[in-house]
Amino acid sequence: MSVVARPFPGSSLSCVTRAGAARPSHTRCRARAHSRTLGLGSRMARTCGAARAALALLLLLALLAAHHRCSQVQLQESRPNFTLRVDVPARTLTVSVATEFDIRVRLCYQQHKDTCSELSPAVVDLVTAHSPNATLRFPYLLPCLCVQVYFRFRDALRTVVCPFEHQLDGAEVWRSSSVEVTGVTLLWISQCPLRPSATLCWRLPGTVPDCLRIANSSLSVLHSHASPILTKYDISSVDQHPDMCVQLALNGTAKHFCRFAPGLTQWSADVVPAIRHMRVLFTSSIPASFSAQLCVLRGQECVSHGTVHSVSQEEGVGQPQLLIPFSHDPAGLCVQVWCSDPPLLGRRLFCPDCTCFPAASVPSTGRCGSFPVTPPLTHSSSSGLHRRWGLVAMAAVLVLLCAVSAVYLSYRVAQRRQTGWKLQHKPVLLVSSSERTQHVSAMCALASILQTELRARVRTALLAQGEGEGGSVADLGPLPWLYGQCETVRGAGGRVLLIWSPEGKRAYQSLGGVGSPEPEEPDGGATEPSALTAPILRAALAYLRGALQGGDPCHGFALVCFQGLCEQRDVPQELRQLPVFQLPRDFGALLQALRERPADARWRCWHSLNSSIEARVAAKRMAQKLRPWLPTKEAGKVGGGTDGSGRASAGTVARDAP
Repeated sequence: MSVVARPFPGSSLSCVTRAGAARPSHTRCRARAHSRTLGLGSRMARTCGAARAALALLLLLALLAAHHRCSQVQLQESRPNFTLRVDVPARTLTVSVATEFDIRVRLCYQQHKDTCSELSPAVVDLVTAHSPNATLRFPYLLPCLCVQVYFRFRDALRTVVCPFEHQLDGAEVWRSSSVEVTGVTLLWISQCPLRPSATLCWRLPGTVPDCLRIANSSLSVLHSHASPILTKYDISSVDQHPDMCVQLALNGTAKHFCRFAPGLTQWSADVVPAIRHMRVLFTSSIPASFSAQLCVLRGQECVSHGTVHSVSQEEGVGQPQLLIPFSHDPAGLCVQVWCSDPPLLGRRLFCPDCTCFPAASVPSTGRCGSFPVTPPLTHSSSSGLHRRWGLVAMAAVLVLLCAVSAVYLSYRVAQRRQTGWKLQHKPVLLVSSSERTQHVSAMCALASILQTELRARVRTALLAQGEGEGGSVADLGPLPWLYGQCETVRGAGGRVLLIWSPEGKRAYQSLGGVGSPEPEEPDGGATEPSALTAPILRAALAYLRGALQGGDPCHGFALVCFQGLCEQRDVPQELRQLPVFQLPRDFGALLQALRERPADARWRCWHSLNSSIEARVAAKRMAQKLRPWLPTKEAGKVGGGTDGSGRASAGTVARDAP
């Protein structure tokens, strides 16, 4: 009997045992099949572990991606922190950030509510790892100038800061804007959405301001939704003369623009000044009516004055004209003319004589205040010009007559002063150098003349006027008295006059051993011995020498030489640097030296002229009083003598005071 055994599930082998086959063979077949089953399960376990590892990796990647997306969304909804510094003189903006992410910075003009127009350069990338600061330059200081700061990734929120939002500088606005004339509109282009007011003004060089505002000449704005930085003004009814300008005003500042080209007007006007009226001539290529009126310059406009005069011109009719009378000629009188039918906005101004402007503002082309003027060809205008020249000549003659009359009256007033020159003079100290009778008499006469004619305070020891400031000569002694008097006179700005003589020269030479004293030559003249003359002279010379050696320019000393009593050789070389007055010839120079000058510089010129006239008159009178006390015929024994007219000869000293 044979037994057929089916194979085990999953086994590719079959085992057939027949009857009578051995048992061990059957056992080996089953063991092989079991081992194969165990290998299949191990492979399945390994496959499942790899799948679990791949699934864990995918889950980790998904979590990382979700975290990145969350971080990006969070940054998109955040803004960078930064600080802004403005340097107006340098025109720079400095942005400083405090973040680890890179950002972008840009300047722009916020011309719309939600948009900001970029400047050049458009964007500045700021890498915070290298530098946290970015500096941007801007050309104009405008209220719409802003800075944007944002992260560099896409759709990041932007922070906009406008540092000059509440500061409006009109000058910056005018520099950054422009004006164009297109047809019947005037277009103002600016960087910011501003809207200034517009009026007309007339350009008139030489005035301040140089464009005079015209009353009731405001321009209307044409509303347009094209752009907020474009403003259109209606100029369809404006008199488009080249000197007619549009003045824009904003926040207290104004700027005028003259953009009308020549040849756009169909009429012109010429103004010819005449006697007590203005003649206005009109020329027009179309039928029109014109008006004219006087006006007076007041500040920034020409204020209307008087009645409005009108005239019409029909087609083919000649040149119409207007005569505008005026009763007086105020400063800044002008004429304003305009076209009244068809009505044109704006008035032209003409100031005929340009009396209110400097001569440099009137060109040589016949234009006055930038308004075309036809040269006057009429008889009335020519006669008016001649009358003006006649008035100028008459004014010149009157000024000359007034000057001559003033000089003559001053001379007569000075000549009629019988009591002398009564204005204050400086004090005078007279120091005698000789005891000769003629010398002493001449010095006493000079002291009397100075007291009576000039009312000067004269001090001298020989006239026994010792009682005074600081005590008398007898109480103090010659040397202290002389030093005290010198200090007093010098302190008051006066003069110490040394009445010089040959005896004075010998005293100076004997003082301190200067040279060898010349022997005294007897002249046979009478003397008046005095115990004060010699010691006071020595004290004065010692005081003078100390002042000269000390370099004192204000020593206040001068020498007086009487004609016939002193020669040039009598003055030592060291004393020739002092002022030397030869009397009576140099009385005028002596009076000018003793005369006080006013401290007020405004009257110095008139005082100098009046003082010169008075000095001449007084010097002539004082010379006549001094001359009888001087030697005449006997002068030849002493020195050079005098000529027949009383003038000193060439041998005498003649030096003026500085």
